[in-house]
Amino acid sequence: MSKISVIHRRLQNLLNNLQDWLNHIRVFSTLSDVLLYRKVRYTQKRSRLLSLRVRQAGGNPLLLRPGTTDAQVLWDTFYGKYHLPPLKLRSDCVIVDLGANVGYTVAHFAFLYPKSRIIAVELDKDNYKLASRNIRHSRTRCELIHAAVWSKEGKVAYGRDEGDGEWGFHVLEQNPDESSNLKTVPAKTIDSIFDEYHLETVDYLKMDIEGAEAVVLQGAMKWAKRIRSMKVEIHPQFNPAFTIDRCREILESNGFKCKVHEIHYRCLIAIRY
Repeated sequence: MSKISVIHRRLQNLLNNLQDWLNHIRVFSTLSDVLLYRKVRYTQKRSRLLSLRVRQAGGNPLLLRPGTTDAQVLWDTFYGKYHLPPLKLRSDCVIVDLGANVGYTVAHFAFLYPKSRIIAVELDKDNYKLASRNIRHSRTRCELIHAAVWSKEGKVAYGRDEGDGEWGFHVLEQNPDESSNLKTVPAKTIDSIFDEYHLETVDYLKMDIEGAEAVVLQGAMKWAKRIRSMKVEIHPQFNPAFTIDRCREILESNGFKCKVHEIHYRCLIAIRY
């Protein structure tokens, strides 16, 4: 390798590191938050909860579990911003977040739309508990539901595959019973959620429910006519037959114009026309 090539590579690495630092500074409120996040973002070691302040969460502290997928979810939320609506929304909009994980997306929505009403649903009990703490500064406008989004009311079992992180919990095929050791959670339909919270019009719905979309996006879908825009993340690992083209077909038959997200290729954007 020539001397010029070595210098060029070192310069490129320096520029990449500088850009990485600038990206983190744009996300976090203080240098100490940046340093703490960079220390734990790739760790596999579990330890006590950390508190980090993020600019677009109003500087409010957000909790993170080291050694889990929380660090990646936080980065995807406040840097990647894949969850944001495709349309410009009013500050007093209505948002439904299906698959809230630990509440980072809810906290971001609450910051961006300071007069909004947000209904969020999370499947896993531990994620739900942490989400409750992460959205505590906006609880007057945010409702958090511990439930699975499903095709019918009742109770479902859920779990995650070996190697999946805390973002990978999904409804299982098994039917839970009294003798089962499976984790269970109440199941709610989108229609029942909309009716329970008197949602006549939803400006934006985010759906990231780890394969349950293949079940939920079937049938009459009466709830669809209440939605102005939505994003659906497709999870073919759970149902290979439910492709992004199949999802597009269903949504377009319900009055939406669809396109694939320009960066997140497994995410479908749908706007009512």
